Amino acid sequence: MERIRFAQIKVYPVKGELRLNHSRLLEILYEVESFKPDIVITPECFLDGYVATESFVTRANIEKYAINPDRSPYVKTISEWAKINNSWFIYGFTRLSEEGVYNSALIVNRSGDKVGIYDKVHCQSHDEKYLPGKSLPVFKSDFGLFGVMICADRRWPETVRSLALKGARIVF
Repeated sequence: MERIRFAQIKVYPVKGELRLNHSRLLEILYEVESFKPDIVITPECFLDGYVATESFVTRANIEKYAINPDRSPYVKTISEWAKINNSWFIYGFTRLSEEGVYNSALIVNRSGDKVGIYDKVHCQSHDEKYLPGKSLPVFKSDFGLFGVMICADRRWPETVRSLALKGARIVF
């Protein structure tokens, strides 16, 4: 593919309101369907509104805002949308795992399949409530290999360089 149509969601989610933020996302997705994006990208921790920046959120209680993408109805809805609209999706959320909680981006392909997760590697002071990611994966797509960075990851040129050395054609 020489051209990629992408929809970057730019809206301020409400902190801690997963259901409300997901409903707002579905409204926006309805608006962008006619554009036929090849890929849709939400902001960092979109689902929970990046609630980690609030002082009442601690490493001990952040899991209240985290989801397990394998069991989440939010992820199921996004996967269905991706399949119906033949679009890739990069979905920012707080992820609950066996090890703890991560600032993550879920990657869903055009078939609605979850093909991977990227966990933010470079956590800053307010991000210390999350566990740092351990790798910089690349994802195979019909428009080539791509990588994902989340916010502060862009401050270190090694992040992009590492993804490029792994063959990433695009970094979202």
